[in-house]
Amino acid sequence: MLFFNCGFDRINKSWGPLMPIHTTKSASILRLVTLSFSLFVAALAFAADGVRVGAWNMRWFPSGYPITDSSKRDPQREYKRIDSAARFIAREKVDILCMEEMRDRRTCEMLVTNDALNGFMVNACSEFTAAPEATVPAHQNAIISRFKEIDSGYREWSYSRKYKVHPPRGFVYAVFDISGSLVGVIGIHLKSNYIPKDDSNAANAPKINRTMREESSRQLLKFTKELMAKDYDGRKVETIMIAGDFNTSIFDKNYDKETTITALKKKGFKDCFEGVPERNTMPGSKYYPATCFDYLFIKGSSEFFAPVVSKKQYTSDHKMISVVVRPQDNKTSKNKKEK
Repeated sequence: MLFFNCGFDRINKSWGPLMPIHTTKSASILRLVTLSFSLFVAALAFAADGVRVGAWNMRWFPSGYPITDSSKRDPQREYKRIDSAARFIAREKVDILCMEEMRDRRTCEMLVTNDALNGFMVNACSEFTAAPEATVPAHQNAIISRFKEIDSGYREWSYSRKYKVHPPRGFVYAVFDISGSLVGVIGIHLKSNYIPKDDSNAANAPKINRTMREESSRQLLKFTKELMAKDYDGRKVETIMIAGDFNTSIFDKNYDKETTITALKKKGFKDCFEGVPERNTMPGSKYYPATCFDYLFIKGSSEFFAPVVSKKQYTSDHKMISVVVRPQDNKTSKNKKEK
C-alpha cells in the first residue's frame, strides 16, 4: 500500500492552487484508507456483476483545443473541464476507461483525484512525441480504473517499409486480474482523416490515412498475440479488449475498402456493439454527418453485455461507449474443456 501513499503525496504537492493539497499525515492516511476500501469493494463487484469497460475521446483534454505555448493555458477553465469530465465519467458508471487526446499523465492524475472519481487510479499513460512536421502537440492515450493493474505500458507504432507509412501515436495497455481471470485492455487512437488545407499531397491523403490505420491494425494484432502468450507467474491473459477512436466506420461507404476493422474480426475479435441500432459516437455538425468512429472489440473467454453509447458528449465532440465484461469462472472453463 506504500505505492498509493507515496504517489498521491508527490502529485498533490506539484499541482498548485487549483487542486486540494494534503499536507498533513492524517489527511494522507485518510486518503489511503479510503482508496483501500474502494479497491476492496470494487474487487467484490467484479465477481458479482462483471466490470464496465469504456472508451472516450476527450478532445484535447483538458484545454479543449491544441496549445503549443503553455503560457496561454487557462488554469481555471481547465479545472472546470476536469471537474465536469470527472462527474460525467462517474455518472456513466465505468470501472475501466480508455481515454484519448489527453495532454499528459499529470492531467490524468488530476482527473482521478477529483472527488467524483474517488478510488480511481492511472494505470497507463503514453508519452508519444509529435512528428517533426506536426503543427500541434502530441496528445496521449491513457487508461484509468478502480483497480490496480498487474502489467501496463505503451508502444508507438513502427514505420512500415512495405507500405512506406509511419502512423502517428500508438497504444496503451493494462492487464487486470478480474475474478481470477487475466484481462488485457488496450486503448488506441488511430490516424485521423484530417487533411491540412496547404497539403501539397492532398489528393493522396485519404489513401495514406487509410493505409496508416490498416498498418496500425496489423501491428496491434501482432501485439495482442504477444500479450496472450506472455507468462504471468504461470497464468495467461484469457481475454483481450481493444477500445478507442478508430477514425473509420464500418457503416460509411467511404470506408468500404478499408481493412482496419475487418482484420480484427477475421482474427476472432467481436464487435461489442454489433446489432445496437443507434451507435453513432460523433453527432453531426455543419461540417460532417453523424458517424461511428469509436469501438470496443473483445476476444477470449469473457462474456459481454449491456453496451451503452452515452446520450451526451459533455466536454468532448465524441460520446463515451462502454460495455459490461464478465470473465467466465476458471473452474467452469476448465470443466468445459475437459468434457
